[in-house]
Amino acid sequence: MSAPGVKLRMVSQLKRAGPIYRCVRAVRRRSRRLIYDVLRCSLPSWPRLGPARGLFHAYDELRTGRLDGEILLERQTIVPSPDGSLKILAKLGQAGYQPWPVFWTRHDHARLIGEAALLVDHHKRACAEAVYLHLHDGDPGYNALWLPMPIRLSGNWTSVISRWPTNYYHWFTDCLTRLALLERMPADTKILVPHELQPFQKETLRWLGLADRIVPLPGRHLMVDHYYFSSPTVMMGCANPYGVQFLREKFLPRADASFHGPEKIYIRRRDKSRGIRNETDVIAFLEMHGWQAVDLESLTLAQQIHLFAHARAVCGLHGAGFTNLLWCRPGCVAVELLAENFLNGCYEALAGCLAVEHRFLVMPGDEQSRIQVNLDQLGKLLPI
Repeated sequence: MSAPGVKLRMVSQLKRAGPIYRCVRAVRRRSRRLIYDVLRCSLPSWPRLGPARGLFHAYDELRTGRLDGEILLERQTIVPSPDGSLKILAKLGQAGYQPWPVFWTRHDHARLIGEAALLVDHHKRACAEAVYLHLHDGDPGYNALWLPMPIRLSGNWTSVISRWPTNYYHWFTDCLTRLALLERMPADTKILVPHELQPFQKETLRWLGLADRIVPLPGRHLMVDHYYFSSPTVMMGCANPYGVQFLREKFLPRADASFHGPEKIYIRRRDKSRGIRNETDVIAFLEMHGWQAVDLESLTLAQQIHLFAHARAVCGLHGAGFTNLLWCRPGCVAVELLAENFLNGCYEALAGCLAVEHRFLVMPGDEQSRIQVNLDQLGKLLPI
């Protein structure tokens, strides 16, 4: 067996061990953090050598007048999370992270590092909001040990690049929402985007009229004349009414009205990680109740928007397809299926911004987070 195969087999065996696997992961994370913390303190403060030397909060510096910019919102109003909420069960902090201000700041002679173009100040501190506050320890740019010679960019720039640049959910909720602040910046501001854009990313930027202003990230170390930092409009995976409203205003008019799809949709997944072991039975069961399975990857983005904008109910395994709840009408019912070892409340939070009724069913998951759906339990969650 090859070395990668041996590694995968060992990881799979550890996952089956449950608590032992979680303990091993925790020890690994703490050891890695300790090593980087030692390097932050011991290495010289050279721009190209060693990890970032801590954090600075752009919002605090803006409020105290040390940075130029603008605060649009001090906090967002979100729907409370009742006991038993998926956002609470997932234990990812998605029921909180408010207040989360919406703001932009200007940085002259700014330095951007890593694949996510992380903003670093003259003291080699990383922007806390750019690394989602407490998630900074896992950010590759924050932990970069060596950087190449910088590439200089003249003029005005901003960025929509995140740590997950090609993910459908993160593109809409973490990346595009930063463009809600673009009109506050100079009209000639160029936009850094991931080096390779997927078709749906190109489409959204074209719809926004920005195709001639985007520039693929040219390197891992940039020196920028004037950089306008557009803060993520919320901690990732959390309720984001400001960003949701922006996306709906910009993209709902792009729905393909010539496309006609079912009103009750089952989201079929193609050869992805995780999965439903008895999906054939699930689809047959849903079809008996008037549902239709849809392969979203076979549809254009405009067709997906129209499909979900006219849906009465949506069901499927937790995955990126639920990002399309962005286009749903109030009163639509979303039924999300999850493995107990792969919980995430991001789509419940999204539904809460839209008055979409979110229901969920959690089932035991194997080492690959695959589930066997109980059809009786599923039937109780389906809308009449």
